[in-house]
Amino acid sequence: MVRRFVQIVMMAVAVFWVGTAWARDNQGPAGFLAVGVGLESLSYEEHEPDTSLDSEVTTHNWTFVVEALKDWERLFLGIDVTVPLIRGDDQEVWRVSGDLYQTNRLENRWIRIDGTVGYLLHPLFKPFMGLRWSQDKQERTRFVVLGTPVANTATETVESHAVLIGLRGKLQLRHGWACTYGLKYLVPIYVKTTNDSLPGWEARDKDGYTVELKGNIGYSFRPGLSVRLTLYGGKMHWEGSDWKRYSGGSAKWPENDTVYWGLAVNTAWFF
Repeated sequence: MVRRFVQIVMMAVAVFWVGTAWARDNQGPAGFLAVGVGLESLSYEEHEPDTSLDSEVTTHNWTFVVEALKDWERLFLGIDVTVPLIRGDDQEVWRVSGDLYQTNRLENRWIRIDGTVGYLLHPLFKPFMGLRWSQDKQERTRFVVLGTPVANTATETVESHAVLIGLRGKLQLRHGWACTYGLKYLVPIYVKTTNDSLPGWEARDKDGYTVELKGNIGYSFRPGLSVRLTLYGGKMHWEGSDWKRYSGGSAKWPENDTVYWGLAVNTAWFF
C-alpha cells in the first residue's frame, strides 16, 4: 500500500511540474503550491436493518495536506492530498434494537488523492472534473461483547476510485487578503472492501457518493508567499453489500456514513 501511495504521489507531482515547466516556457502561467498540517474529525456510523444493529464513533486525526493548482489562461490542473500523520482512536458503540451490545476502540485512517482539470469561466466560477483515489482503513481493538472482554482485532479496508465534478472560485480582497471556495461531488466507479478477521471475504458493491465543501482565507505577507487557514467538511455514504459467504460463514458490508470536517493551516507559494 505504501509503495502504491508513493507511486501515485510521484506521478501526480511529475504531471504537475511538467505542466508548470511548459507554462513557464509559454509565458502566462499562474499557480500555487500549499503545504500544511491540520486536524480532521471523522464521525462514522453503520446501520444493519437485517439484524437491527447500529454503531457510532467519532475519531480525530492530525493530517498532512497538500494542494497545488496551475492555470494556463482558461485551463487549470489541480492536486489535493490528505494523509493522516497522527491517528487517534475512540470508543465505538454497537446497539441491537437500541440496547447496548458491544464496545471497542476504533482507529480510522483515511487517505485520499484528487486530481482535477477544469476551465475558467469567471474567477468566482471555475468548473472542474477529475478522479479520486481513496483508502479508508479502520482498525478495531479491545472488544467488549455483552460486558465480556474479547481478545481480538479486526482491520477493515475500503479502497475506492471515484469520478468527481465540482466548482471552485477565488475572491481577491484588499491589503493582501483573499478567499477561495471549492465544492466537490463524487461518484464511485470501483470499490473493494476486505476485513482481515473474515478470511476470503470481500465486497465490491460501489453504490454511494461523497459531497465536500472547502473554504480558504489567506494573507500574503510578502510577494509570492501566503499563510492560509482552510476549513472543509463533507459526507461520504456507502449503501453497503448483500450477505456474502466466506470460509467461516457469511457477512455483509453494512450501510455506512462518514461525516467529516477538518481545519488546516498551510503555507502557499505562488508562481
